[in-house]
Amino acid sequence: MSNSVENESLRKVQEVFQSKETRQIIHQVFSTNCFNNCWNFIDKGDLTDEETEDMLLLSSASLFHWKQREDCQPMNLSVAYWQLGRVNCMAGNTEIARHYGNKVVCLSQEKGLSPFSMGYGYEVLLNVAILESNSEDARKYLELARAELDKIEDKDELELLKTDIDKLEARLQDIIFE
Repeated sequence: MSNSVENESLRKVQEVFQSKETRQIIHQVFSTNCFNNCWNFIDKGDLTDEETEDMLLLSSASLFHWKQREDCQPMNLSVAYWQLGRVNCMAGNTEIARHYGNKVVCLSQEKGLSPFSMGYGYEVLLNVAILESNSEDARKYLELARAELDKIEDKDELELLKTDIDKLEARLQDIIFE
């Protein structure tokens, strides 16, 4: 590509980004598309190294774009933090996953978010503890996550969280009895 074509392309991009409304639309598109596309990798499981990297990048990009949105609410951040915790667990990055699990819990406490949000913060921390073979912390987070289940009124939310906690509890039993 010639310098003049590159300069013209750059000028056009800069022109587009001058509009605050356009920037917000771009952030809306990327926050949701990156989040949703990340799920393709989460659902696939057994990822190659390149797919794992793409999954992590999509989740990080989603959070970045959510944080730029004027309509971003604490629950949006909680879900984005949770997804980053989940994908980092999948990648074996327990320290980073712990960081985002704690962010979900802290944000849920500070902003009075739903037990569903709080429960998923504990779900990430439970996953981290299992990955680290820390049965003491795993039992603690399992208990905290189950306590949040008892507070959830929405049946769909209850079933989602319960299913994920049950899967982790089965993995916990594997590390306890190894």
